[in-house]
Amino acid sequence: MLTAAAVPTATSQPRQVLDDSNALDQVVTPDSVSYRLPSGASPPAVGTLVTATVGDGYLRRVTLVTRLGDQVTLGTAAADLSETFEDVQLDSEVQFIDLPSPQSLAGAVAKGTLRVDQVGDLRSVHWPERGLTLTQRELPATLGASASTTVAATATCNGGGGQPRTQTDSPLQVTYPQIACVEPGGALNLDIAVEIQPGSESRFLITQLFFTELHHPKIQQSRPNYGASWTQPASDSDTRGTGTLSWRPDDSMVDDQARPFTARFVALAQEREGQCTGWGGWQCQTRRIDFEVPIHVNWGDLPGPTSQTFSHSGADLTLSGEARVDFQPAVTAGADLRGSQLRQAVVRLDGPVSFRAEVRLDANANANYETSQTLLDKRFVKILWAGNVPIVINGRLLLKIEFRAQATAALDISQVLELGYDLTAGLEYREGSWRVLRRAEPWQRYELRGEANTHGYVEVRLVPDLTVKFFDIAGGRLRVEPYLYGETDLEGHFVYRDNGGGAGSDADYRFTQLEFGGGVDGAFRLGLEVFNLNIAGYPSRNPDDLYRFALLDRRPILGLPAIAPYTEGSLRIDGRCAIGLRAQVTPVPNPFQGLVGGPDSFNPFQADSAHWTVVMPSNGATLTPATPAGKAWFSADAAGQYHLRFSGHGALGSFIRQYQDLQVNYDPAALGCANSGAPWVIPASGTWTSSPQALAVGSDGAATLYYRMVNTSNDTTPADPGVPSPTANDGALVGPHATFWLYGTAGERKRSKLRFVGCNGALCGPASGVFEYDLNLRGGGAVAVAPASGTWYGSPQWLAVGSPGADALHYTMVNTYDDSPPADPAAPGAATYDGVLTGPEAGFQLYGRAGKIKRSKLRFAGCSGATCGPASGVFEYAVDLRVTAPPEGTEPLNDTGIGWCAGRAQNFRACPGDGYHWQDAQDGRDAHQNEDSDGHAGFSFTKLDGNGNPLAASATSWSCVRDNVTGLTWEVKTDDGGLRDKGWSYTWYNPDATANGGFAGYQNGGSCSGSACDTHAFAQAVNSQGLCGARDWRLPSDQELLSIVSNDRTYPAIDTAWFPNAQVSWFWSSSPGAYYSYSAWLVDFGYGYVFGGGKGGARYVRLVRGGQ
Repeated sequence: MLTAAAVPTATSQPRQVLDDSNALDQVVTPDSVSYRLPSGASPPAVGTLVTATVGDGYLRRVTLVTRLGDQVTLGTAAADLSETFEDVQLDSEVQFIDLPSPQSLAGAVAKGTLRVDQVGDLRSVHWPERGLTLTQRELPATLGASASTTVAATATCNGGGGQPRTQTDSPLQVTYPQIACVEPGGALNLDIAVEIQPGSESRFLITQLFFTELHHPKIQQSRPNYGASWTQPASDSDTRGTGTLSWRPDDSMVDDQARPFTARFVALAQEREGQCTGWGGWQCQTRRIDFEVPIHVNWGDLPGPTSQTFSHSGADLTLSGEARVDFQPAVTAGADLRGSQLRQAVVRLDGPVSFRAEVRLDANANANYETSQTLLDKRFVKILWAGNVPIVINGRLLLKIEFRAQATAALDISQVLELGYDLTAGLEYREGSWRVLRRAEPWQRYELRGEANTHGYVEVRLVPDLTVKFFDIAGGRLRVEPYLYGETDLEGHFVYRDNGGGAGSDADYRFTQLEFGGGVDGAFRLGLEVFNLNIAGYPSRNPDDLYRFALLDRRPILGLPAIAPYTEGSLRIDGRCAIGLRAQVTPVPNPFQGLVGGPDSFNPFQADSAHWTVVMPSNGATLTPATPAGKAWFSADAAGQYHLRFSGHGALGSFIRQYQDLQVNYDPAALGCANSGAPWVIPASGTWTSSPQALAVGSDGAATLYYRMVNTSNDTTPADPGVPSPTANDGALVGPHATFWLYGTAGERKRSKLRFVGCNGALCGPASGVFEYDLNLRGGGAVAVAPASGTWYGSPQWLAVGSPGADALHYTMVNTYDDSPPADPAAPGAATYDGVLTGPEAGFQLYGRAGKIKRSKLRFAGCSGATCGPASGVFEYAVDLRVTAPPEGTEPLNDTGIGWCAGRAQNFRACPGDGYHWQDAQDGRDAHQNEDSDGHAGFSFTKLDGNGNPLAASATSWSCVRDNVTGLTWEVKTDDGGLRDKGWSYTWYNPDATANGGFAGYQNGGSCSGSACDTHAFAQAVNSQGLCGARDWRLPSDQELLSIVSNDRTYPAIDTAWFPNAQVSWFWSSSPGAYYSYSAWLVDFGYGYVFGGGKGGARYVRLVRGGQ
């Protein structure tokens, strides 16, 4: 892709493009160009800039001209683009796809869409219309072998779908392809099946299965949905059916970066008439499934990951296995020259990389081994034309895999190491400053199996090395090296076999080290000589000098928990003094939890595996288990030194056994044993709305558990009950462990404080602290309803109802349908109600009746079991679905912008349209306030300058727009590369837990300048500048964004006379998804759609202020 401010602006420097018309058989060296001069052609003069697409292309200045007959030799020196152009913008995006076989591309070759060449192990595919050539070298599939690397296909581009996927919102179920692929010119037919699951056909019916859109992030639509058509399921059944999406894409639908189109669908079902289970039979349950299918338009099959086996044997060590790599990154290279000055340049790599290595290390003695192998070798050449001047961009991606292994003695171990990252890496130059682009979001898996009695280490490193050149000058180099390591060390001997192969080991083997980890190293360079010879590259002018850093630090991902046994306390058990045995266990933390979530540790210690044993001497020694697991008491018949052992394992499995030994000097005379252990209670505190509740109570070694208890029933805090004893207590339980039951009283709130002590006869151990509990059986608290009243002209409407502490929300309701006020409903209670909602919070749907005005009065009460709290007051609502239009101006809302009516088969008709009465254009602001001087149709806008002052509608420069209908003020995007440039994208991020839907989102994941690239940071940056004299800019809600959609137009669906520089794409709203915390709502300004999207997606932003 090449863009410029209208047409590239050339300098006055003389220049000439050398091609077959004026230079035949070119031979290019670093400082000369030789060629044969055709008849009638003249060589360039000294000082001329010459350029060509030969080889890597070149851009040079002629310093010497030598001619002998028709042979011309030009002496040349380096030139830069600033000598050729005053203004030019370059933007090239290429994805290094795995090239299909020539046989699978035969159809495209026959049509002349592309050309395929296979010479030996070198395969090239050339797209003439795009000026793009991709080259891939087939490499050995085995170390030291000559066979080709294996690439497994994942989808066939035959116009059908891949493996089916089923999605369910019971009893509604849809089945659709997980992925689809079609060649340009081929026919795609996607079958989408929908059904009501067996057993529910009599209660539910399918109401609709429809196709909503076909979307692509870059390719513009020339026809709605790119010409795709949808065939509805046949109407002969309302419980099952199949719809079909049909499409025949052309060559223009092939994306250079192999990004898929997305087909989106919706399936709907509801309860049948007479089967509705809501109150009075009017509240029918509905089911909805939103789903999408990625569709690739591609020549040949979609390739899968590259797979390579390896094996190396030395005198004492064999390393063998298989490596699978999936890496097809997108490469962005671009520059912006204005006034012959370089404003910005970027070389960036984006895309997921995953690799899996199954490595077997077989050693007979101490040995080390290192080797590497090239997995991929791909190149691209892309020719951009600035006027009649070619600009050649080419790149090469080498992908190596490196192995390092070490063993200290005999072992035979297999380890599966798998790691993936979503990577962004690169360098950006902007107005004299440099910025390193870096992001790595990981996932991992580890397995170990085999047999060993020694130490083994394996490291696998993936080394992508990307070089990008403009002409024959290196413009950038990126090395991004994800790596994995696995390390084991054990004493004794263990054997583990998968798949029923049996297992066995020495009794005393243990793992002393087992660690799996990884990281990502980076090394970058951005050279700017081709743009301006006076600007040094980064980090220096030296093309071999790379900026090196850790994109993700080396860190353990999974390892053995650290175990530290110790003694603590003493206790008299069965007449003997015992020492308390404890163990501190610390698992290796999950290093990625802060980035991508997940568990605290990938190998947490399994508490139920904890075990104490006496190693020696064992005669007369006793171990008494304690609570919780992992604790024990040790005693013996005689004083002396004893060797004890604590063992257990983590989540990896029982065969990854660990133990630590502990030496104990046992002298009962010096211990001063207590008669029972400190009491414990589980849970240690609690608040409940039901009765009874059970507490687990214990005191090691105690025959009896005494307690004291203080209760209140008037919301006051109970006093400290005091220390219990055999002679001063409120009750006793049989020790050492027992259950204590807490009972409440219906209609009351009971608050309790308890203390316990364990005793043997009159001898007692230490008393516990105070344990506090709360049983609230008064029912729910005061009821809150939002909104507390309302009048609407659509159905249904939602009410949010809540009562703290309530298990259920009972309600009573009175309705009228003749515009008369309803009577007040009775107060709801345990046995008096018209319906029940699940507490403590719920949604209540208000439905209207077509052609009627329905007035409703409701009352609510929060209940727990048979006890209900105080009933609410009366809440009043109206749902008016009469034909008459609502009074204008009831709410500050914009109209749709549609000023025409539609007939049976045609839009853009005069109103009324062919008997279809009361259409959108016949009423509202678009019909009655449609003076266009301040905005199209019923819209009314005012332009504002940078300080917030109003401007005339004819102003040609403005910073903000005030919506005179809604009162909102909107940001106007720019096209200057600054903070508010139209091209910047942002990930969704909101740290406010009360407004982010349960997940804050992702920071700095977009592409922008002037702030971190997330929505929160962008709003903060705009507020710090005081745009239009204000510092309260924010992300708009989805409804606010929809208020500026003009539904009479598409691409973009907004009035560009007031909102210039508008992007035809998705814009973030502040509204998080209600059901999926990782998503938020987007508004598409191509068609004005609303859709949910993952918060990690990079989307556009338009800020707003006011209205809240």
